[in-house]
Amino acid sequence: MAQFLLVHGLQPERGRPVFDRGLACFERIAGLRPAATVADGSVRIAKFDRPHGQSIPLFHPGPHWLVSAGTWFHRGGTRPAELVEEWRDVLTHDRPLEVLAGDLEGMFTLVMGDVASDEFTVVTDRLGTLAAYEAEIDGCRAISTSALVLGAMAKASFDLSAVREMISIGTVFGDKSLFGGVRKLEPGSILHYESGTLGRRVEYWSVAGLEYDETSARGKVTEIADGLDRALSVVRSAFPRQRVDLTGGLDSRAVLGALLAQDKDFFTVVNGKADDGDVIAAARIAEQYGLRHHHHPVPEDFGASWWSLAKRSLALTDGEAEVLEYAAIRVHQEFLADETDVSINGSGGEVAKGYWWELLLPFVGRRDHFDSRRVAERRFATDPWADGLLRAEHPESLGAQIARIMDRYNQPLAGRPNTQLMDNVYLRLRMQRWQGRLASATSRMIPNVSPYLFRRPLEAALTARPVLRFGDQLQRKLIEHLDPKLAALPLASGEPALPLRPDTARHFAPEVLKLAQKAGRRALPKWLRGPEAPPADPAAGRLHHLLAEPEIADLLNVREMKTRDLYKTEALEAWVKNWKTGTDPDWTHLGRILTLELVARSL
Repeated sequence: MAQFLLVHGLQPERGRPVFDRGLACFERIAGLRPAATVADGSVRIAKFDRPHGQSIPLFHPGPHWLVSAGTWFHRGGTRPAELVEEWRDVLTHDRPLEVLAGDLEGMFTLVMGDVASDEFTVVTDRLGTLAAYEAEIDGCRAISTSALVLGAMAKASFDLSAVREMISIGTVFGDKSLFGGVRKLEPGSILHYESGTLGRRVEYWSVAGLEYDETSARGKVTEIADGLDRALSVVRSAFPRQRVDLTGGLDSRAVLGALLAQDKDFFTVVNGKADDGDVIAAARIAEQYGLRHHHHPVPEDFGASWWSLAKRSLALTDGEAEVLEYAAIRVHQEFLADETDVSINGSGGEVAKGYWWELLLPFVGRRDHFDSRRVAERRFATDPWADGLLRAEHPESLGAQIARIMDRYNQPLAGRPNTQLMDNVYLRLRMQRWQGRLASATSRMIPNVSPYLFRRPLEAALTARPVLRFGDQLQRKLIEHLDPKLAALPLASGEPALPLRPDTARHFAPEVLKLAQKAGRRALPKWLRGPEAPPADPAAGRLHHLLAEPEIADLLNVREMKTRDLYKTEALEAWVKNWKTGTDPDWTHLGRILTLELVARSL
């Protein structure tokens, strides 16, 4: 699973039992035994491999060592010896620690150390996508990719603020974990420890270090395209067999366009039902280009196996993502995993689109207007179902709690345009914590990477003038630049991926007609419209399998629940009754309650 555990104790007699406890927790919780260990001096390290794809082994020549998780690249390769040598050179000559991170790409947490000097350095990826945590346990510093293991090692209690976020939203924000005293390492950071104590922290990358530039749309498109090309070249040189996620959206199509400019030596995968827009659009593209394409529908027995897969997903998510939600992702990620060295996706492409900027209207681009409370309530604190369920009293609303986190992250951006503040919020909360938690879970099974998150395409998108990013125009121009034929093919929504111009308007005519018909129907009186079909829930047909699962009934026995003290008893009993009778059929609500209960039973 490409995870690691590091325990530093100045006194070996203290570090040894803490480390042994951590190994026991990894085996009990995740079923993992270390593929390699280092136990020299005050530092003890264990590395756990993935079940699919390659893992960079624990590197330990002489007194130097490097342990890593995720998928990383240094100067176009994955050569631990070169990186460790650079680390030693930086420290020996007292050069800036930022030198270490200048050429690092990917989604990773790296730790490099020297037994002889009792020093080690942690480097987190640019966005903090790969989750890693630290805690003080019995006088020792422990760092690991697993918050759940650290929580179990420390016998920690729940962080009630984090529990509130998990129950209400489905993940945890800020630098918290679900466990008191277990903190997530900051993104884009170099942390240098001496004798187990943090001596220096250097933030080597942040949105605050970027400024909008005046490059033309054509210039930005070229810059992003070149960045994607270089990123994909690096990834493909390290991983011979590439699986590419292909949907009917813009982000995956841009990645495909960059890949097609190189060659067709990869295979594509789309997930979903045969009549899904994504599946239809992807199949059309694959046919046009003669790609090795695989359609993976939801397995016929997935409803029956959903709960089994969800339980086994806890060790991947640490309880910071709903296990039912991740099980639905995992069933697709494991498809053809043994035939894949790396999974390539278009995650992060949203930054080219000005995501969530509609919440800034009519003040887009202003330097004195960012309503963090509005953003929190419209994008995070949107579901009030848990308001009366939790026992703990909080001094502020959930929206205010999330807004406070946003304000802290945006403090270095004071005086910048509100569009840049929104970019920062999107990256720090959505990409780092929600998307990052899912990507981290997948990384424990198989290497996965998004070329959009390499430095050049990421910064080119973030520094594009706001007018270029509205309405998906920058992303559409990019796809057309990469491959005009590919841009002309329909998206899942029906219109082409081309930018809208007078000479392309005819391609959008069918979609304009659909929108007009939809608007016309809404203008009719309700008695003429007739009943509207409710939105389809892809999990609805599988919920009856969960209702019939005896283990779930046991987990929802309020009197026996390990998490019962988190809730108001009467409110919890009422919710359990409503769910069992179908009054509350929302499987995400069920997933959050069950996830926390599984976490409690793992500690």
